[in-house]
Amino acid sequence: PETWTVLNAFRKPKLIVFDLDGCLWRPEMYELAWDGRQHAPFEPCSEDGTKMKSQMNTIVKLIGDVAELLDDFYMNKDTTWEGTELAISSRTDVPEWAKELLEKMRLPEAGVSLNEVITGPHEIAHDSKTSHFQRLSKQTGIALEDMVFFDNEFGNCRSVAQLGVTVAYTPKGVKKH
Repeated sequence: PETWTVLNAFRKPKLIVFDLDGCLWRPEMYELAWDGRQHAPFEPCSEDGTKMKSQMNTIVKLIGDVAELLDDFYMNKDTTWEGTELAISSRTDVPEWAKELLEKMRLPEAGVSLNEVITGPHEIAHDSKTSHFQRLSKQTGIALEDMVFFDNEFGNCRSVAQLGVTVAYTPKGVKKH
């Protein structure tokens, strides 16, 4: 079944949290940073804004069904998704680059930046995902049990699940199935 359908079939989460690298986009920031060269600033390289090009000509693009799912969320936030926020929990190696991509990368249908869709808190820090979620809960007032988390790293999913958060392991990016 589609992920969104599954989420709707049960109690709707109050907070949906996404990892960034390898979950929403590829390549991961560490894959750009390892060479020690400056990749930012990024520039759009597709008409719909779903792909960005680094200064070293590396393409960073949304993966899986991310664009379609976030478009759906944005266009239905006042109906289907009323009362649900989107947030970020990322341990990316280069937070400045990730923040730039969130501002510049756009959704194809809605035409808005990822930042305009993921309007909840952004936990982009090198400490543990469990620390991120404790802060997210404190910042939003939302109980951990009312959150859903998407991540491409199984260890992060396991540790966050122990907090009572519903998790989805997404090794190939967030998908509908």
